[in-house]
Amino acid sequence: MTSNFKLNRSTLVALLVIGAFLIFETSRVIGDGGAITWDAFGFYYYLKLIFVDHSLILESLDSIKPIFEKYDPSTTLYQFTTLPNGRIIVRYPIGQALLYLPFFIIAHITALLSDFPADGFSKPYDIAMRIGGLIYHFLGFYFVGRILRLHFSDKVVGITLVVLFFGTNAFSLFMGSALSAQGSLFFLVAWFIWLVDRYFKEKTNGLIIGVGCVFGLICLNRPTDFVTLIPAILWPLTIPGLFLKEEIKSFFKRKKQVFLLIGTIVFFAFIQFGYWKYAGGSWFIDSYGNPAEGLDFLSPHTIPFLFSFKSGWLVYTPLMILVLIFLIYKSYKKDRTMQVVLIYTVLFIYLASSWTNWWYGNGFSQRAMGQAYALLSIPLAGLINFAFFKKHKFSFLPAILIPVFVVLSIWQTKQFHNGVLTGETVTADYYFASFFDLYQNPENKDLLGFSHYDIYMQPNYNLPDGYELANTVELAVDEENQNLAGNEWPKGFSIPYKDLSDADYSFILFSAVFEGSPPKSAVLVTTFNHNGAYGYQGRDFPQVLVDTNFVANLYTATSVYLTPPMRSTNDKFSAYLWNRGLEAGILKELRLEVFVKSEDN
Repeated sequence: MTSNFKLNRSTLVALLVIGAFLIFETSRVIGDGGAITWDAFGFYYYLKLIFVDHSLILESLDSIKPIFEKYDPSTTLYQFTTLPNGRIIVRYPIGQALLYLPFFIIAHITALLSDFPADGFSKPYDIAMRIGGLIYHFLGFYFVGRILRLHFSDKVVGITLVVLFFGTNAFSLFMGSALSAQGSLFFLVAWFIWLVDRYFKEKTNGLIIGVGCVFGLICLNRPTDFVTLIPAILWPLTIPGLFLKEEIKSFFKRKKQVFLLIGTIVFFAFIQFGYWKYAGGSWFIDSYGNPAEGLDFLSPHTIPFLFSFKSGWLVYTPLMILVLIFLIYKSYKKDRTMQVVLIYTVLFIYLASSWTNWWYGNGFSQRAMGQAYALLSIPLAGLINFAFFKKHKFSFLPAILIPVFVVLSIWQTKQFHNGVLTGETVTADYYFASFFDLYQNPENKDLLGFSHYDIYMQPNYNLPDGYELANTVELAVDEENQNLAGNEWPKGFSIPYKDLSDADYSFILFSAVFEGSPPKSAVLVTTFNHNGAYGYQGRDFPQVLVDTNFVANLYTATSVYLTPPMRSTNDKFSAYLWNRGLEAGILKELRLEVFVKSEDN
């Protein structure tokens, strides 16, 4: 084991190579206006509120529309939450804004002293965020190098850094991506573990303050990353001569340091809670405010998270299969460092795969794993040491597979950026049919899977081809509810989805049958409920399908509804008629027809 870090040749060369690639990729996109977009727009908006608007209070979403018209940060305005009390808050935690504050200040001063608009989004700000991302991503690898040198030789560390960068989805995550939460967390977790190691060896007040500050920043970036505290507590197990129980007892005897640690963490927590109280009116707020998404602790999506062709981590980062096998084997052999990493990895994957939208948007591999590489680099280094520097009868296997998987990762990353791999729509058939394609082959498009996003962006008022009827539910309306005059909410459906279909998604045709002419202002409403409504759709009569039976004097209005990604199959699907004009009409029947993907498609 090496206790002192030195920039020896192999590690230095590896860091220079990584730095050069980060600089090259950043130079290709710097100033293009793409740094402060999508989720990053929300992460960053705190800085605009404070330094440009001089107020953390967001009076109306209308004030954001001019920014969208000028800079086009995303196709929809989803980065904010309107609370029940009418107040509007930023949806995301404040941690990223704190990290990028120094770069914002430089950009703001530059804009004020130049002809660029000092509005928070002009070219100086975009450039500053790109540079900030480059620096943080590079520092992440720097601190990983420092951690690895505690356990491995310079050559092993140098190879590990290069393999980690090119052989995982870190290559896609960090290249030119300025406000990547995973990139920032990769840096923070690596820095945190390095500080924890130093603290257990030196036990100074300054180091415990540093540990508390960095942990506070980690939680302000992604609250679920509190799990990083687990390896920190267990870290004495990785240091020869230290014993866990004695170190914990010793720590609590240093009351001043206990106070300093708790105090720094509480200080950072208060920044977020203080914002919620000031801008939102309450100390504790579910800022996501979306019943459609959350942590499904009792039904995690771990299998698809790891193995699905729809962004599965181990499908697109196969190198980690070898790393996990090695990690489990060494843990079984009672390697204490590996045991600590294994505990962290299991907990981290459980939390990351519990999120409803387990594929995390249209990304490459699992972007949620980005920060975990700070600790997974340790078993990766152990694997590289075993493969290339140990004489063992099985060393040749990882020695062959590691380069193959690195090349495969680079190839698949290129495919993703060229639009061949399309994230959530990739199927097994499409993946293998397109395996050797550098650009998308139009002949393979029919093999792609379904995209909720595409349907939501381009609503289809008709049932698409390739779906077959799987279930029908009818509700005869009693005489009391048939007469709609003055009746705003006639009786409707409320059924658990599992009682309608066992398919992952379906198209539901909701029909209302009227005797004679229907109310002109009526709306067919369909929605799901999971501690709140989500997937709401309201279609008025110009947007519905119409079928008129003149002989029977019946008028049928039908709304086509695509089920959203569901929290649980126990979530209730609701469908009802909203007679918003309280107009007269005779409602005879309500009907649901559930269509699922045909087996022939």
